[in-house]
Amino acid sequence: STGRFVYESLFYLGAIAESRQAWEDALQLYGRVTSGEFAIAAQSRAARIKTEQQGLEEGLKHLEEFAATRPQYRIETIAVKTGLLAEQGDTKGALATLDAALEQYPDAIDLRFARVFQLEASDQVNKAVAELRDIVASRPDDPVALNALGYTLVDRTRHYREGYELIERALQQTPDNGAVLDSMGWAL
Repeated sequence: STGRFVYESLFYLGAIAESRQAWEDALQLYGRVTSGEFAIAAQSRAARIKTEQQGLEEGLKHLEEFAATRPQYRIETIAVKTGLLAEQGDTKGALATLDAALEQYPDAIDLRFARVFQLEASDQVNKAVAELRDIVASRPDDPVALNALGYTLVDRTRHYREGYELIERALQQTPDNGAVLDSMGWAL
């Protein structure tokens, strides 16, 4: 009623409706979250509901329509779309979507990371590591990139020492980062 926290409130009301399986109410509430930090989360949830209720094409259509009306969220919407494809078992489609998007947005780090995660999820670990190495080469002081490569090396390869050293570098830059602390625990 004050005009403050409107999108946040709509998002949480949508989540309550979703938890109660009030699908139409959830879709209506999520549909009203068109800006701010909850926009992508709301549209992602709406797309998942539409996928479950009406099929994958409707979920993807929802994301495309949102991105068409809100181009500032285009890259994030593509990442959500690829996640939805992968969840539905279409990892090839998810990777093809990411490859096409990276042709259009070659510097989109979110898309590059999404591609890494899709490669890793489809057991293409060597390709994921190669992509992460490229990311770290272009962003040598990025703690997120260092941590991602370090964790992948520790978790999915025999390059434990190198992974540990990368995680250690990330931890020096962000000593309170929970993800990096978790990676260090795993490395140790």
